[in-house]
Amino acid sequence: MSKLDTDCLMDALLSLLAGLISHASPDPPGNETAIATYLHKELEAFGFNVIRDEFLPGRVNIIARLPGKGFSPGLVFSAHMDTMPIGDTRWQHPPFFPQIVGDKIYGRGSADMKSGIAAMIIAASCLKNEGLKLSGDLILAFSAGKSTDCIGAKRMVEIGALKDAGWLLISEPSSLRLINAETGALWLNVITRGSSGHSSALGGNNAIQKLITFCKKLSRLKLSSKPHPTLRFPSIAVNGLAAGNAPNMRPDYARATLDIRTLPSMKTDLIIEKLRAISDSSFSFEVIDEKLPIETEA
Repeated sequence: MSKLDTDCLMDALLSLLAGLISHASPDPPGNETAIATYLHKELEAFGFNVIRDEFLPGRVNIIARLPGKGFSPGLVFSAHMDTMPIGDTRWQHPPFFPQIVGDKIYGRGSADMKSGIAAMIIAASCLKNEGLKLSGDLILAFSAGKSTDCIGAKRMVEIGALKDAGWLLISEPSSLRLINAETGALWLNVITRGSSGHSSALGGNNAIQKLITFCKKLSRLKLSSKPHPTLRFPSIAVNGLAAGNAPNMRPDYARATLDIRTLPSMKTDLIIEKLRAISDSSFSFEVIDEKLPIETEA
């Protein structure tokens, strides 16, 4: 490939990526309509036949296929269109107006994972334009709602969109390393109860204080003593807190939301047992969502 060809491909990739970043798709709240419409148009411009599957209001998957020779199962190029929210902190660079500074492009989703979408589309379009056919179909599968409940990926499985696939390549940011394992995500609400009362009365059973004590113990808790060769150790993050009804009232309820990243060998019931061991009988544990860890042969 000549330098001119490489430059043209990079220009096309950056243009596509900039367009993806400029179409906001944070989840929550979760709405891929704008970015899916943009992707649909761009893929058709590259010459692909596109399926636009709006399976719920505002929740859209995009699927395109480059036919292969039919000798092998298909290869899926998989990525999610949604991003994390932008938060409340002021951004140094506008989140939805992409800016190139030096050798980096800034914007929400530039790494996770709109750059992956752009790279996969450009790679597939190169194969198409050169008339090169893989032994099986190449399937571009861009899903909704990965950041919360993987609703788009579940929909693809439900309708059989990937039933003839044998391999799956996901363009999550990995510093260009090929990774054959991924941690699971166990989301829990940790709830504790106390007793309400006027805050001027000393003592009492303050649910917030109990939750603080639990979180201190949580920071020292080891879920696994043996590191995974690729994923290393599991992690626990406290990413949500809720408690209290009035400044002058002792809280009888407190809740922390945990994001626990699990290893392939770990079991949910055993994790909760370890959490119970650092709490008391006033605590309860509610599973919000669970995405199992994955590991394939290297």
